[in-house]
Amino acid sequence: MDIGDGAAVKARVTAVKSVSGDCIVNTRKGKIIPSYEVSLDLQWEGEDGDGGAVSGTLRFPYLAEENHDEDPDVEVIVDGAGNAAVKRGLLGSKAKLFAGIATWVAELHAGVPLGAPAAEAAAPAKEEKRAEAPKAAVPQAEGAAPKPAAPERKKEREGFGTIRVEERFICRPGDVYECLTDPRRVMAFTQAPAEIDPRVGGKVMMFGGTVHAEILELEVGKRIVQRWRRNEWEDDVWSRLEIDITEEGQGNTVVRLVQSNVPNTDKFGNGGVLTSIESGWKDRIFGMIKRVFGFGHNLFA
Repeated sequence: MDIGDGAAVKARVTAVKSVSGDCIVNTRKGKIIPSYEVSLDLQWEGEDGDGGAVSGTLRFPYLAEENHDEDPDVEVIVDGAGNAAVKRGLLGSKAKLFAGIATWVAELHAGVPLGAPAAEAAAPAKEEKRAEAPKAAVPQAEGAAPKPAAPERKKEREGFGTIRVEERFICRPGDVYECLTDPRRVMAFTQAPAEIDPRVGGKVMMFGGTVHAEILELEVGKRIVQRWRRNEWEDDVWSRLEIDITEEGQGNTVVRLVQSNVPNTDKFGNGGVLTSIESGWKDRIFGMIKRVFGFGHNLFA
C-alpha cells in the first residue's frame, strides 16, 4: 500500500510486524457476528523529501468492534532520529490507512475476503430475498400502499424512532445530490470503501460494509429514498431514509433528512442508536461534505 503525501515522504507498507489480541467470528441465525480487540503494527519504508531512506512503524494500538465505524488511533514511529516532516506526511495519508482497516473490518463482517466468489454469490441472494416484500406490495395497487405502513408505525411505538436533520449548503442542489450518490465522492469524505449503484433498485454500501441500503426512489438533484440499515441491527430490521434537497435561493440549498423506523437498541442490547445515527449524519456525512467540498455552514451551529 502506497502512503505518504509525496512532498515530505514517499513510502509504502511493506509488512505486518505484529498482531496481538483476540478476534472471534460467530454465527447466529445465519448472521456473522465478529468480536475483536487487537493491536496492529505495520512496517513501512520509503524516502523523505530529500531522497534519503526512511523507515519505521505504523502502530494501531486499539482496533475493536465497539468502534469499528470510527477512525482508529494511529501512531507513526520513524526509525533513528525523529523526523517531524516525515511523520506529518504519513499522518496526512491517514485516509489510505483507514480505508485498508475498513476493508479488513468489512471482511470480518462478511466472513470472507471481499470479492471472493462465495461472498458475491451469497450476498445478492440474501438482499433480493429481503427486497421481495416491499417490491411486491407497492406496485400491485395504490390502495395497498397503507398496509405496509401500519407495522412501521407500530414498531416506532415499541422501540423504534425517527431522526430528522436539516442542513444548509452554499452550492447548487445537484452538488449535494452528487455527493450522496457518486461513490467516488462518498469515499472522499467518509475515508472508507463505498459502492453505490445510483438507480432505483440499486444497492448501496458505505463505511466498508457497515451500512447497506437499497434505493427506492431517485429524483436527480431533488430527492433520495432508501431502505437503509447498519450491520449491528437485528436481522431484517430496515429503516426508511428520505432526503429532500431544495434550493431556497440561488446557491442556497437546504437538505432535509427524515429517517424512520430506526431501532432504539442494536441486536447486542446497546442503546443510543438513534443518537449515534443522527450524529453520524451531522458529523460524518454532512459535516465532512462541507469540509471536503467547502459547502456552506451548519444551520444548528
